[in-house]
Amino acid sequence: MKRLLITGAGGFIGRNLTEAFKGRYELITPSRAELDLGDIGAVREYLKSRRPDVLIHCASSSDTNRSPSPKENFLAENLRMFFALETLKDYYGKMIYFGSGAEFGALHYVPKMREEYFGQHIPEAEDVYGIAKYAMAKYAEKAGSIVNLRLFGVFGKYEMWSRRFISNTICRALKGLPIVIRKNQSFDYLWVEDLPPIAELFFERESEHNQYNVCTGSCLKLCELALMVLDTLGIKRDVAVIEESDDEYSGSNERLVSEFGVAFTDMETAIKKLCVYYEKRINEIDEKLL
Repeated sequence: MKRLLITGAGGFIGRNLTEAFKGRYELITPSRAELDLGDIGAVREYLKSRRPDVLIHCASSSDTNRSPSPKENFLAENLRMFFALETLKDYYGKMIYFGSGAEFGALHYVPKMREEYFGQHIPEAEDVYGIAKYAMAKYAEKAGSIVNLRLFGVFGKYEMWSRRFISNTICRALKGLPIVIRKNQSFDYLWVEDLPPIAELFFERESEHNQYNVCTGSCLKLCELALMVLDTLGIKRDVAVIEESDDEYSGSNERLVSEFGVAFTDMETAIKKLCVYYEKRINEIDEKLL
């Protein structure tokens, strides 16, 4: 039984991975109180005593550039955690972490961005999230023991329903609130339950590359997704669109699919599952935060 250490196990991605791997691997899931990833001495002692086969790095000081902390703190904290773990690579077998399409630079997105597109542009200085992910990816390119699984849109249970589009739309629909889309862009969304088996491929076998776009290869406009939610819930309601847009946030998954033969859950099935999840918990959702 492989020993997995998952940082950020209480967050959206980490929690879903932990649930999926429970009972099949020996899991080490320290909370922030148990392990301060910014304290390299503490991290060294922790890793030395546990020696995981795989380190899955999900921890982040915030999951968007709207962090309440000053931007420079956000950047420093995330880079410090990543490089502390990388520096101590002798104490574990392989690191898998989750990059972002933001690495390509938001002003330079093109449809179906391939892995080779990385590095042609640098995120803008004010995009601290993109800069942090870019720096990690740039280093990981030449580090043989690190695999960057680059995510675009991911949705599912445990995400921040107050502002994550699909979960927010489901909750607003169930609460009888209007659904308004400010900019009707296209996104490639991945159902979060598809992520654990993909991650598992990379610690059960060797890969040809160390960076992969993890996305479905299919895009839908936000309005289409909202209407799909309403149809799934059997709710008749208009969706207001303030501005139409041809912008698309998507990646090519050709490298991942050709090497591993990965299949993805269709969007209708995934949305149905998430609707059922929120229908059971709708009384826990604070309408004021939607």
